[in-house]
Amino acid sequence: MLSSIHPLGERSRQSRWWITATSHVIGAGAGGATIGLAAGILGWATVGQLSLGWVDAPARLGALAAIALVAVLVERGTLPIRLPSWHRQVNEAWLDEYRGWIYGAGFGYQLGLGVVTFITTATVHVLLVAVFLNGSPLGGVVVGSVFGFVRGGLLLTGRTITSPAALRSFHQRLADGASTADALSRAALALTAGVALVGAVTL
Repeated sequence: MLSSIHPLGERSRQSRWWITATSHVIGAGAGGATIGLAAGILGWATVGQLSLGWVDAPARLGALAAIALVAVLVERGTLPIRLPSWHRQVNEAWLDEYRGWIYGAGFGYQLGLGVVTFITTATVHVLLVAVFLNGSPLGGVVVGSVFGFVRGGLLLTGRTITSPAALRSFHQRLADGASTADALSRAALALTAGVALVGAVTL
């Protein structure tokens, strides 16, 4: 979306960027809330409400630590496995077929869901597992909404793209920062694994 929805592109489609961007962020938040609610309900109905009793917190944290550690190894390429991903992207034909607020909200909702387009980082899987293991629908909505709003809000980083030169410069900065973003993603997963492990041992 960063390469398609920006002031320069919206001007060429005779759309107002701020309207498209606002609908995109709202749609992403709604998508995140939806997937968070689904994961929370599923966790509440299974892990949280087993007929033999509740799965205690240390067991849940231990499971999260193990899964986050596996995700780190996958991200580093140490484990030669592929995590599940839907091999599709949003339909860019919408850009020419609908008004800006419609494709803004539609694209945002799909990206906010996190799992209906290409999943490029294992942090998405770990986030959903964490929500599932927490077993709280309300907690899922909160966490999912934050995820969606943050993901949708990334579109705002392209607000200064008002010329072809600015667009080229923006893409160059994205390419230059890719390795840093990957390192931060792995660090976040490692931190999650460590904190969850400490919680599992101390509780």
